[in-house]
Amino acid sequence: MNTMAVHLAAERRFYVGAAIGVVVIVLAGFSVDLDLLSDMSGLSALVRLHGAVMFGWIAVFVTQTVLVARRWPR
Repeated sequence: MNTMAVHLAAERRFYVGAAIGVVVIVLAGFSVDLDLLSDMSGLSALVRLHGAVMFGWIAVFVTQTVLVARRWPR
C-alpha cells in the first residue's frame, strides 16, 4: 500500500470511530432517563417525533460512515 492509501484508510477508521463515539455519548446522556422509556405517556407527540427523527439521523450517520469506510459500492 502506498502512503496515500494508508492515510485514507486511517481517515476512514477515524470517522467510523467518531460515529460510534456519537452513539456512545448519546446513550450515556440519555441513560439517566431509562425509566422514561418504560412509560412515555407523559411525552407529547412532538417530543416523540423529535426522538424518532434524531434516532433516524444518527442511524443514517453511522450507516453512511461505515459504508464509506468499506468503500461500498465498489
